Amino acid sequence: MIELEQNVEEITRIAVVGVGGAGCNAVRNILGFGIEGAELIAINTDLKQLRNIPVPNVLAIGKKITNGQGAGANPEIGRKAAEEDYEEILRLIENKHLVIITAGMGGGTGTGAAPVVARAAREIDALVIAVVLTPSAEEGPRKMKYAIEGLRNLREYVDGLIVVSNDKLFEYAKEKQLPFFTAFKEADKIVYDAAKGIVDLVHSEGVINVDFADLRTVIKDKGDALIGKGFGEGEGRAIQAVENALNSPLLEGIDLRDAKSALINIISGDDFFLDEIRTVLEKVRQATNKDLDIIYGLVHDPNLAGKVSVTIIITGFTNSFIENADKDLIEEVMPIGDIFESVESDVYSVGNIRMGEERSKNGNRQHSGPVIQNQPTNFTRRNYPPTTPMRSEGESVRQPYVIRSTSEIKDLDDIGAGFAEDFFENTFIRKVDD
Repeated sequence: MIELEQNVEEITRIAVVGVGGAGCNAVRNILGFGIEGAELIAINTDLKQLRNIPVPNVLAIGKKITNGQGAGANPEIGRKAAEEDYEEILRLIENKHLVIITAGMGGGTGTGAAPVVARAAREIDALVIAVVLTPSAEEGPRKMKYAIEGLRNLREYVDGLIVVSNDKLFEYAKEKQLPFFTAFKEADKIVYDAAKGIVDLVHSEGVINVDFADLRTVIKDKGDALIGKGFGEGEGRAIQAVENALNSPLLEGIDLRDAKSALINIISGDDFFLDEIRTVLEKVRQATNKDLDIIYGLVHDPNLAGKVSVTIIITGFTNSFIENADKDLIEEVMPIGDIFESVESDVYSVGNIRMGEERSKNGNRQHSGPVIQNQPTNFTRRNYPPTTPMRSEGESVRQPYVIRSTSEIKDLDDIGAGFAEDFFENTFIRKVDD
């Protein structure tokens, strides 16, 4: 009889690494949610915050360049700090099979250091996933520009990239009337669900088994990803679980119509039927496309009578948020509509809107107002350059899953001729109701 030797090397080693202020807060919240099977690591330039992160593995980077006082919202300082302690970063993540990086984009440490941490993880041949938070529109154009550059740098080194929108978080918190602390926990729960879903997937023994090799097949070098965990109960639980897994209100730039691969892990009780497994797979295919390659597993949990938990990982699509932002930064100006024509007008530019003033017969200037058409684009300006995503909504998984947006300028007819400067200070874009 052949005996199977229990060897620690068989265990899939997973690390969740929080980088910068937002990343370290996420790690602290993940610890509070409760997770086993993943090592939590906090990395920051701010010693004061690190002292309040109750995880065993913390690393203060860039002590020579920052003196432990943070990166001052400068991504270059964050990058140099990580390079200064690159060997220490390698030591913290050594022997890991999977590294999940979480950070806020747009500031100093997260934006600058997270790509360096991803490079270190790639160097040890770990699978690398990043879940990052973009700044809100109100934080200004420079921060959004830094965020897009940080995302672009991360993309070079990660196998899967997931973008969480702060704008959507604000909208969601307003709709649900959530206090700010609870709202930020909702964003961190996306990181938690991704980590917990993967831990359950690779560490659970299934009736139909999936393993780390399957995860690597689906995620390795795929670029952009969706990782969702959904729960269903009672009648229609299979459909409910898939919809909850795919329809996160906080994710940005998700368009699954061109997705290539999916890994699905179903955890259910004794009363889950074979036809319900088919329903889960069919709904994921309907949310993507008929050519999607699916690997799935089934884990039995007797405590889930009448319930089902589904983890879905989808890759091989392109995140439209990053793609459109890249184009935006290059083009600098985005025209947003036709401008009125008058027989005699003085035209000047403010941002990407050309305004005209028509002289009346007595020589006074009269504002005749611009004609601004709706834009079928994912990106529009608010009161600064076009690097701000419109808030958007996911479609039902009964159709190919895509987050889309259209927008229009608020009615400006009542604004006077001298409104140009005030427009960019006070006017916001609103979403057109479908």
